[in-house]
Amino acid sequence: FWSKKEELLMTLALGAFALILASTLIFFAENEAQPEVFSSIPAAFWWAITTLTTVGYGDAFPVTVGGKIFGGIFQVFGVLLLALPTGILASAFVQEMEDARRDGVPRTDAPPPHLPPLRTNHRGHLERATPGLAAKPRFTGSFGPGDP
Repeated sequence: FWSKKEELLMTLALGAFALILASTLIFFAENEAQPEVFSSIPAAFWWAITTLTTVGYGDAFPVTVGGKIFGGIFQVFGVLLLALPTGILASAFVQEMEDARRDGVPRTDAPPPHLPPLRTNHRGHLERATPGLAAKPRFTGSFGPGDP
């Protein structure tokens, strides 16, 4: 996943920028209405962190129209911001899998080479073929009426 280091760092920088922007905007929108909650831009960081990470504890929330608009925008932006690393890591995983196939690494869903291949027994069930070993005795009786 080191191949996606630049993209992940860019996402981190975008998150830091969004945190500073959200704190600044909510401070100017809410400071007059709630000076005890949004007393400074660093004090507004708590609201920005809980909003961008979609936690929203409820101890600090906007009450003005402008603050509510900014809050809604940054809530949606926070969801999108948290989804970015997921997509980046998923694309890195797919790229690693394609590189492994191209390089001839066996697929993980293939049976290990030390196991004998599967075969179908007389009842149509899959079982491992064990060459050189005698077949295990099987129950040949009947379980009851209607049993084949």
